[in-house]
Amino acid sequence: MTVGYLFLLWLSILLHEFGHCFGCRHVGGTADEVLLWPLGGLAMVSPPNNRRAQLITTAAGPAVTVMLTAVFYGATQWIPPTEKAHWVAYAAFVFNKWCAVLNLLPAYPLDGGRIFQWLLVPRLGFHRATLLATRVGKVFAVLIALVAVLHYHDYMFAFLGLWMYMQCEQQQRALAADFGGGEWGGAGRHYMDADREEPRRRSRSARRGPSIGTRVRAWWSRRRTAQRPVVDEDLRRHVDELLDKVSTSGLASLSPEERKFLQEASERFRDASEPPDDRAGS
Repeated sequence: MTVGYLFLLWLSILLHEFGHCFGCRHVGGTADEVLLWPLGGLAMVSPPNNRRAQLITTAAGPAVTVMLTAVFYGATQWIPPTEKAHWVAYAAFVFNKWCAVLNLLPAYPLDGGRIFQWLLVPRLGFHRATLLATRVGKVFAVLIALVAVLHYHDYMFAFLGLWMYMQCEQQQRALAADFGGGEWGGAGRHYMDADREEPRRRSRSARRGPSIGTRVRAWWSRRRTAQRPVVDEDLRRHVDELLDKVSTSGLASLSPEERKFLQEASERFRDASEPPDDRAGS
């Protein structure tokens, strides 16, 4: 029974890492090596430098674990409890269930933390998203270590928390040094270019159009423009005639009525050419 249980645990971890490899190859990346160690496994993957490829590569591992959880649960329902295989399947079901829960926590550098990181990239950009994900990962790392030591007296899980904290610290130092790629083969540099991927809130603002304040200012400007005096062509023509008369015969040739009209027309021209005074309400 113990041998069968250990074999299923080893197989579950291996299939989880194979999930990462197959996900990476599905999106056009390379994945040629898997490392199994006491804390689980590591898939050496190099997905393309885009958010979709990173998400699929990362999520493929937990997806396999979730499917294994369902398979082993079905086995416990199919195999009678009187059989030893029932309890082996049950142990594998419990193991995969908790592996899925642990991997889906938003705790960097676990799979859930990386998914959390890449989901934040469109909104925050790579640098801020990774910084936030590693800070959250540090919190989870400390909690995992404390619970492992104080409640379960399990120093293996305490070491897992320590390893997670060190990985988060290493990634933060890489960001501070403007390396940004970490284990993702340059994906960090790609996303740290602000011109490559705008935060989602900017694209949403662009889709919504101008803000309310901008619309109000535009409406007020149009209103003030509409209130400007309109200089019609007849007025311009009459003013031109009077100016021609002045240039030919002098100002003394104008009658009092013509002088008054020319003065009023001059004020009207000046009002029409001045911009509206938006400070009137202040």
